[in-house]
Amino acid sequence: MISLRVESDNHLCVSERLAFLEFFAGGGMARLGLTPDFNCEFAKDKDPTKSNIYRRNYGHNQFLEGDVNQLNVADFGAAGG
Repeated sequence: MISLRVESDNHLCVSERLAFLEFFAGGGMARLGLTPDFNCEFAKDKDPTKSNIYRRNYGHNQFLEGDVNQLNVADFGAAGG
């Protein structure tokens, strides 16, 4: 993902944001801290209460609820729903 920002001296800065995957996501505190410079592509947690908090904070995109031990490659594409 490409990001654009205007620096304090009015110069345009173009940078590519690195992606990360958030396992054991909880309420999404890692995402909160990383989002200014990184892009969350996938998140997962098995706890229903924590999953609801995550969805409330960030929506349903890129999030799956369930045990990380049951994760497979196809789940990464399914998280977009």
